[in-house]
Amino acid sequence: MVGEVDGGWRVARDTLSHERVALGDSWGPGSRHTDMMRLAGALPPLRQSQREQAGRLWAEGQAISALGLRVTLSRLAGADPGPASSVRKLLGMRHAQAVSEFCWSLAPSDRHWNRMILTTRAFTIGGGTTEVQLNIIAERALGLPRDP
Repeated sequence: MVGEVDGGWRVARDTLSHERVALGDSWGPGSRHTDMMRLAGALPPLRQSQREQAGRLWAEGQAISALGLRVTLSRLAGADPGPASSVRKLLGMRHAQAVSEFCWSLAPSDRHWNRMILTTRAFTIGGGTTEVQLNIIAERALGLPRDP
């Protein structure tokens, strides 16, 4: 038995919440905005539209990193990560996919980015699918009723 009698769901939710925090921090190894900048620096100069897209992805990555820091600091203070871990995981996984797709468009023959296209999709399952994350956010953060 893990936890108190009839407390199994709380233990399962807490465990998945911590898994989401860990997954949100990883974003799928090798597909971070910093990896994108490393690739862009190794290529010929990007076109204006590519620089703009890289800038948007960089800013988004920085914002998601800040959210991750907030979740981590709340955990260190002893607070439950709650729905913030779901938000972080949902945004982080979508961001990793966007970075992978953008980098693949810059270097389509690069085996690493071919692999990252698939890897980032696989990471969306861990800690709960996108649909699970959206339900958690709707119920716990927005106070919407449970789906029947």
